[in-house]
Amino acid sequence: MCLLTLLVRLNTNDPATKLAAAQSEITLEAQLEAQLEAQLEALQCHFTWDLDPGRKKLLSIIDRLQDIGTEEGNFWLGQVYNLQGYIHFLLGSADEAKSFFSRAAEAFRRMREPDEGPWLLVNYGNQAWLHHRQGEEAESRACLSKVEALMEEYPSPSEDELHPEVYAEKAWTLMNFGRKKQRLAADYYQRAMRMQPDVVEWQTSYVLGLTSLFKHSDTGLEGDDWEKMRQAKEQDPENLFLAAKYLQQLAKKGESVKDEARELATRVLRNPVGSYSGIKPLLMVYRFYVSTDEGVYNLQGYIHFLLGSADEAKSFFSRAAEAFRRMREPDEGPWLLVNYGNQAWLHHRQGEEAESRACLSKVEALMEEYPSPSEDELHPEVYAEKAWTLRNFGRKKQRLAADYYQRAMRMQPDVMEWQTSYVLGLTSLFKHSDTGLEGDDWEKMRQAKEQDPENLYLAARYLQQLAKKGESVKDEARELATRVLRNPVGSYSGIKPLIRVYSFYVSTDEGVKLAAEALEKHPDDRYLKRCAALGYKWRITSSTDSRPEQSMIQRAILLHEEVISLYPHSSFVKRMDLASVYAKSNQGLAESDQIYRELLARDLEPAETQVLFNNYAKYLNYERWDWQRAALKILEKIRDKKRDRMCREIDECLARLEEPQCFKQQWI
Repeated sequence: MCLLTLLVRLNTNDPATKLAAAQSEITLEAQLEAQLEAQLEALQCHFTWDLDPGRKKLLSIIDRLQDIGTEEGNFWLGQVYNLQGYIHFLLGSADEAKSFFSRAAEAFRRMREPDEGPWLLVNYGNQAWLHHRQGEEAESRACLSKVEALMEEYPSPSEDELHPEVYAEKAWTLMNFGRKKQRLAADYYQRAMRMQPDVVEWQTSYVLGLTSLFKHSDTGLEGDDWEKMRQAKEQDPENLFLAAKYLQQLAKKGESVKDEARELATRVLRNPVGSYSGIKPLLMVYRFYVSTDEGVYNLQGYIHFLLGSADEAKSFFSRAAEAFRRMREPDEGPWLLVNYGNQAWLHHRQGEEAESRACLSKVEALMEEYPSPSEDELHPEVYAEKAWTLRNFGRKKQRLAADYYQRAMRMQPDVMEWQTSYVLGLTSLFKHSDTGLEGDDWEKMRQAKEQDPENLYLAARYLQQLAKKGESVKDEARELATRVLRNPVGSYSGIKPLIRVYSFYVSTDEGVKLAAEALEKHPDDRYLKRCAALGYKWRITSSTDSRPEQSMIQRAILLHEEVISLYPHSSFVKRMDLASVYAKSNQGLAESDQIYRELLARDLEPAETQVLFNNYAKYLNYERWDWQRAALKILEKIRDKKRDRMCREIDECLARLEEPQCFKQQWI
């Protein structure tokens, strides 16, 4: 009992004494409270590390932490639970926080010997803060006493620095809070390792942090950083996440990693799945360095919406968001702006206003967290996706796409994939040029090929450009073919431009052989069948090669018919190709005539009509030797559509001709 309290009891009738005693007690309590606050502020724990990025970011981190494997043997399990507990506290759930802090302490005790050690400093600090915030001062002081006891028993090897265990947990924690915090995390890992250099897990986490810091580098880690990663992989050979990240770095340096990636995949798939199981970085290795066959879900979703299928659109937008999360770090970022915008529009059109506003809120949060580097322009990620999308909508849009790619690259110049897509867009813009890309455009393509050596589609397009400049590319084409045939088939695998190179600059016979060999490896792939059909058509319609055997023509006919059935919505050109092949067959021209009659009867778009008239005129001129019929038929078609401003003059011209309808009778 304190002296003031005793005086109050001895002189309970003295108001002045009572007041003085009460004031003194309040002062003493305030002093004790201030002392406790000072002790808490001096702790090294999540509550003192400035870790409150906002509710949305916290929820995102919680999602990521839940994906981390919690099986026994996870070195960082205690740290995972500590961070989960702190985030639950920030989100308003003190009971959940207390539960996770208890699980963290238990995880540390199971993983370490002895049960008590400096690895519990952060955890006891967290518990001290939580009890204090709950008004449980006795429990808070008990935790503070545990911290003091541990610091006395396990002092830091360096008096002016934190304990290495604290540095390591602080570094691991900061790695979850964005790029700025990651730079500080790297420094803390280095401090921990200087004082305690034999902890393999710290070295591994340090180099993994470096890969995140320099993930946009075209060449990967270099110098001492690369040597540290190589050493970490040797010291931690069972860490499959590290192994996958290591393959990424090797691939960035231009080394082939296909065999290693496939071998690693068998190991990864045998283990439980988690965010550190290696599956995500391995998928990225496959995406960029093994197979470039990817789903373009955002665009597919929008097209399904335009075609009236809202459910299909919703499905593809969801798949797009999931694909972005699998391929990017962190899970949420500006690459989702377009996707969330699409979902907002779709929900609005479906009358789902609450869901639409939720998506709009996500857009606003992303724009606030990831503002564009230039205030008067879109975010570079948006420019890049807009550019990629416009490339699919014809020549006029492609010019605009090139401008958007340039804007994106000016603001974020180290994204290799944007540079590659930009130069591929240039080749499409100038595909009818006899000499190929020139000047700065050609230099950009050369640089893109150096920076993206594993992109076989780009390599094939590069050979096309070289061949247009008069250079011999036969040896390079044959070498590239061996690489292309080893990989999965897709529209960006390189097979189509390579067949074109073979057909026009090596030999059409070799082009057919390449297509046939690819089909043997992938007999059920519809895209490959489309490419092969093109190779066969070029060989059969070539005016410089010998007349093909009927067996080849028959094979080409069957292949074209199958492709038309596989691509029912985009078979317009393939039907004309089939007519060209039929014209060279022993079946004569009857089948070709029938195909053109069917196409001429269709109500086509103006651009398609122009292509059809052009091909039909060539067919009649070169196969039928009847240019007059071709001219008259085209004039009648233009007149009947009544869209051309010269329809009246055309009608008068046809009326002056003798029996112009005789041709129509023959055609029909």
